[in-house]
Amino acid sequence: MEPLKPYSYVILQYLPDIMTGEVLNIGIVFFCPANQFLAVRMRPSITRISQAFPGINGQGLKRIAGWISTSIGKQARQLYGKSRNLFLEEPMSARAFALAHFPKDDSSLRWSEERHGLTVDPEAELARLFERVVVHYDRPLDRNARSDADVWFEYSKALESVGLASELQEHTVSGEIEPYKFDHALKNGRWHCLEPLSFDLMRPESIKAKARDKFAEMSFLTAPKEDLKVYFLIGEPHTDDGRRAAETAIRILEHSPLDKEIVRESEAAALASRLAATMH
Repeated sequence: MEPLKPYSYVILQYLPDIMTGEVLNIGIVFFCPANQFLAVRMRPSITRISQAFPGINGQGLKRIAGWISTSIGKQARQLYGKSRNLFLEEPMSARAFALAHFPKDDSSLRWSEERHGLTVDPEAELARLFERVVVHYDRPLDRNARSDADVWFEYSKALESVGLASELQEHTVSGEIEPYKFDHALKNGRWHCLEPLSFDLMRPESIKAKARDKFAEMSFLTAPKEDLKVYFLIGEPHTDDGRRAAETAIRILEHSPLDKEIVRESEAAALASRLAATMH
């Protein structure tokens, strides 16, 4: 029988009014040192928070949560596969990692006290905790089976295997209305922008709506086609209705005016190899 391994986790909480003490959980940072497993998961939508606290700067809150997720996710990829001696030089608790990327300040976001447990499967335990402490009371239409960050984590492992993880960077593209920031991009004369999209959603209509929203965002970009290629990294649904909706969503994305490529999860390794050959 596989032994139980200790883990720690902290919750990112939104506290808009210290007088009332009302809190909503935004995400979770999880760390299991025995498996060299550091992970972060954030709620995919701020809808629940906007409903509870009308008037908040929802997009600002979403950007901060996204930045924290990207920053900790980058360190998680760096830790993966490190030798034990090097690994032990890193912080050894979820709270230490969390504070290193988002220190305590006077904003409405704060980290909870650290909590601990034992598990044989850190990834499954993280999924269970995220469901229980972050999204358990959300309405079904607001919940993903997997977030965009979850989908990116799967594709990023393929990039890591060909030595491209350290070359990833952010890239902001000008637009007719406002600029658009790609969180994951590579450059070798032109920009190769990697855009994870989870279509693993609860409602088929939400899958198509997400594709329409992304199509609209991409349509306003003004970068010349020869300077930019976008790769839509699809996280595929696990239900028949979801898969049918995802095929419609992919057809919507295929009409984007950008130079683009649709990539399915089974094609992640092949894409990573092609990009590596282009970069080196």
